Amino acid sequence: MKRIIKESKYIFLTLLLLLVVKSSFIELYKIPSGSMVPNLLVGDIISVNRLAFGFQPPFIDTLAKIFPIKERYLGKWSRPKRGDIIVFKFPLNREMTYVKRVMAIPGDKISIRNKQVFINDQALTRRSLQFDDNEVDDRIKNYQLQYFFEKIAAEKEFRIAIDKKNVFKNTFEEKVVPASTYFVMGDNRDYSHDSRFWGFVNEDEIIGQPNRIILSFRLPGFNKEFGLRKNRVLIELK
Repeated sequence: MKRIIKESKYIFLTLLLLLVVKSSFIELYKIPSGSMVPNLLVGDIISVNRLAFGFQPPFIDTLAKIFPIKERYLGKWSRPKRGDIIVFKFPLNREMTYVKRVMAIPGDKISIRNKQVFINDQALTRRSLQFDDNEVDDRIKNYQLQYFFEKIAAEKEFRIAIDKKNVFKNTFEEKVVPASTYFVMGDNRDYSHDSRFWGFVNEDEIIGQPNRIILSFRLPGFNKEFGLRKNRVLIELK
């Protein structure tokens, strides 16, 4: 009996440690939509660094459901930069988690004209990208996407997808990003529900920063066949 109690304690402490690590240090997140194509695909499982911008107390997400907690960080040592991918609580429903790319930071002016993004009156530069969409979800292949590299800072360039036949959100009137908030967009520009539609992300809604694709699976409902994407294992995110 004593042995069972002792082993139960070890199991309990191990589980508690794993939960603490998940809630404060590192967390796995599964990509549920194609809004970040071509960089993240449906079925990607990514690791999220919850320490990227500051320290969040263990179980803060659970505690926030019980108590009126406004500040999720005990201390901050960094802030998202233009071009960073972040994971955050969806401002209109904090039960949901979103992943998008930061396009504008506090104080920036942002506008979109004919699908061209302008930051502080400067157009972001693009260059064509030859992208093999063999692993992209079958449903998305029908969108006739065009792929580009887009540069948002001297050292930050990333891939985006644009459907020139989709004219639903070609323009966005200029706005100044308020203090402690961020303007985010999906890399799959014409198939992303983001700040163009529902506004800015508050700094205290940010969970962390993805740093790596751990595994990736083709999922039923998005692809004809289920299976592991062997070329998307332990890939560093940019």
